[in-house]
Amino acid sequence: MKQGFIFYFSKFLHNQFSKIFGIVVVSLFIIKIDLMPNVALWVQLEAEKGKEAEVEKFLRDGLPIVNNEPGTITWYALKLSPTSYAIFDTFSDNKEREAHLAGEVAKALKEKASELFSKPPTIERIDILAAKMPELQHH
Repeated sequence: MKQGFIFYFSKFLHNQFSKIFGIVVVSLFIIKIDLMPNVALWVQLEAEKGKEAEVEKFLRDGLPIVNNEPGTITWYALKLSPTSYAIFDTFSDNKEREAHLAGEVAKALKEKASELFSKPPTIERIDILAAKMPELQHH
């Protein structure tokens, strides 16, 4: 499993310890982030005739929401044809996938489904067998 690490220097703690104890302290915090997607969702959407622009806006407006979901590794809103769209998103495990399905984008999709789409969205739960992921830069 490929994993990434984020390292950062805590200037606040350094300053506090320096003031209190008169010493220099280097603080290194490591946050483990599982970057390997193991499961995914494929959501197929068929726009109601004449609602294509609204569907595209709806999908674009979903990006800031999923950017706040730490368990969603990747999220793609796709246009497959003039009226067919899809969402493809990846997660490290089923818990994160189910959390996403209970989240804000899924709620908005359910609320807007009858207004924007000619048929109910189809949601497929997918297992990922292999994935090419970008390497993290090491300093």
